[in-house]
Amino acid sequence: MKIGVFLGGDTPQTIGGGYTFTSNILSSLLNFVSNTSLNLIVFGSTKEVPHQLKITDQIQYVSLDLGSQQRLYGKLTTTRNAVFKKIQNPSSKFKIEPWRTQFILNSLASNGIDGIDLIWNFDS
Repeated sequence: MKIGVFLGGDTPQTIGGGYTFTSNILSSLLNFVSNTSLNLIVFGSTKEVPHQLKITDQIQYVSLDLGSQQRLYGKLTTTRNAVFKKIQNPSSKFKIEPWRTQFILNSLASNGIDGIDLIWNFDS
């Protein structure tokens, strides 16, 4: 069985206690996987492998580094979609959806999501 995990680029400064919570869950998952026949694919938004990961036959890291053009495109697309929704339904609340989630899903689809049985998103 293959398990995919997406780690956002969060730091202790950006999400505080959520970072500790996420780190503890990831550590437990890494320990669990090392004692089973499961494979873990960790997707991250940094080029560097996170310090807590030890790459093995069972654990690999795939970078989904967000370039500045991709970030700008994501933000513009979600803003445009919100404007169109507001024009179509003027009484609705103007809401811009988080662009990172859609980008992550698109990136995962183009970076080998095939064969992964479960995806866990640790992004805040």
